[in-house]
Amino acid sequence: MKRLTSLLVIMVIVLGSCEKANLNQEKVFNGAASLKHNSYAILDSRLGPAGMPELTIAKNGVVGEESLARLFCKETVFELIGGQTIPAGNVTVSNDMENLYVTYKSDFGWKIKEIHLYAGTFENIPLNEANVPVPGQFPITESFNPAIGKVTYEIPLKSLPECPYILAHAVVVKDGQEETAWGKGETTFEEAFEISRWGWVINYCPEKCEGKDLVIASKSYVVNPKTYVPANESYEWWIVTKGPAPVDNCLGIGFNTFNTNQEGKVVYDLIKWGKTDLKKGTMTVFTSIENNIKYLNVDIWLDDELQLSKSYLYVGSQAGLKNYYYEYNGKDCYTFYNWFFKKEGISNTHSFKIPLTDINEK
Repeated sequence: MKRLTSLLVIMVIVLGSCEKANLNQEKVFNGAASLKHNSYAILDSRLGPAGMPELTIAKNGVVGEESLARLFCKETVFELIGGQTIPAGNVTVSNDMENLYVTYKSDFGWKIKEIHLYAGTFENIPLNEANVPVPGQFPITESFNPAIGKVTYEIPLKSLPECPYILAHAVVVKDGQEETAWGKGETTFEEAFEISRWGWVINYCPEKCEGKDLVIASKSYVVNPKTYVPANESYEWWIVTKGPAPVDNCLGIGFNTFNTNQEGKVVYDLIKWGKTDLKKGTMTVFTSIENNIKYLNVDIWLDDELQLSKSYLYVGSQAGLKNYYYEYNGKDCYTFYNWFFKKEGISNTHSFKIPLTDINEK
């Protein structure tokens, strides 16, 4: 069995307030430098105003707040089993158009102390002379002190075979007990390597998707720039996107669908007070590519002598809308002020330019 010659590298994660140098330090495995990639480590989790998780993460060594829920093309969840039979959490494997993501999440009181992760061809899985996988030789190896509850690794698809084999190993701890754990894939070690050892191999074929359907909606406040007092929120009226059909939610917001593989610009009407016959502007949506990064562009334009002051933009999946749903006077309604993308400024136009990889759902 061939030894691993080249794969992926894990950057050093900063935990707490500690500072470490060389956050993108290169690691070498079996004498060959591997490719660099990013990692995300959950440091803390708390509930935001709407009761949804607000995750504090370390990304490239910079601590900030971001949701890890991406618009995946495919997502598969496997159990994380410790000590052969103990449920300790799960391993989620997913992909978007560019990357493979492997997320470890502990549960049932367990925490993650160490990670060893392999993704690549079956032939390159690191094995010893007895044909046993060697986690210590996996290209992604990391320790956490204190132990953590969740970590995600981002691996470029171009670095991987068409259907990579994944071995997800961890060391988990709970109340002084320590166990080795494996992501429970479809194939046992006995079947894969003809050995009497426990563990599993995951074989994951990323879903190939060049485009993704996004639900898009907006609400904007309109003001008289001569009399507007921001502290008083003295707006004149508001406009929302008009949907493909009349809607009966509390704000009359219309939710439209845009595919990220759509060519050219798509224009949607903006309507005053959510009244379908009171058109007061447009929302233009299109994609662009700069420096190999694909962006979603959204231009909100007001056709009136007054001006926009604040705009709130929802971009995500249909399922993601449930995170903002509530009922008001017997009608469906949405906490638009919690939508991920916002713009302020007195102008006739509010423009958003969003990397597709930054489109998340809280």
